[in-house]
Amino acid sequence: MSGLLGTSTVAGEPGVKGDAGSTDNDGVQGFTSSPSNAGVIGVNNAAGVGVHGVSEGHDGVQGDAKTIDHAGVVGHNTTGVGVIGISEGHDGVQGFCSTSQRTGVVGSHSGDGVGVLGQTESGVGVHAISKTGTGLIASGSPAGSFDGDVYVSGNLLVSGQSIASLAQQVTAQAQQITAQAQHISAVQQQLAATTQTVSALQAQLNSVSQNLTARVTQTEAAISDLKARVTQLGG
Repeated sequence: MSGLLGTSTVAGEPGVKGDAGSTDNDGVQGFTSSPSNAGVIGVNNAAGVGVHGVSEGHDGVQGDAKTIDHAGVVGHNTTGVGVIGISEGHDGVQGFCSTSQRTGVVGSHSGDGVGVLGQTESGVGVHAISKTGTGLIASGSPAGSFDGDVYVSGNLLVSGQSIASLAQQVTAQAQQITAQAQHISAVQQQLAATTQTVSALQAQLNSVSQNLTARVTQTEAAISDLKARVTQLGG
């Protein structure tokens, strides 16, 4: 049996209404000691909202929890979005945390989907800002994947070293390689010139050898002719 039952058949009139006026009290309170039931529950059997909270100068809905294992507010949906935050003039969703090693907003996916998705038609999809620490940390294999141009307005560090310094080192090494290549080219030219000189000297030696061979042949022929004459003279 219900402790309180309110029914309304008039449009615009609630089934149950609690009004505390300007006193320092809640308009409606609901209590239960059952671990499987809620203190207050709102149910809509049609396509309307189950619970609607409105405030002229404060939060529309607040949820408080005193245990580390549960959340202040939980949104659950078996097929659609669990929680939606909509604002016409401010942030759609904000998350704040004052405990170290904890996070203001956490997005987790138990499968192979995306943990956190930032999407916009023309602005920045995800904006990471830190006043004193690191703006964004990504871990994975690979840790980052970029589909498009990447702009860096500060220093880009690789293993703690500036990419500009690495580029300078690469440029210096490239210059050294170019100088070595030029030196090798000069040595090759000198070697070619030396080869030509050796070829010329070899030609000269061949010519001298041929001349000497011809003279020796002539000398041998003269000696043979001289021996023949001596023999004719009776020598």
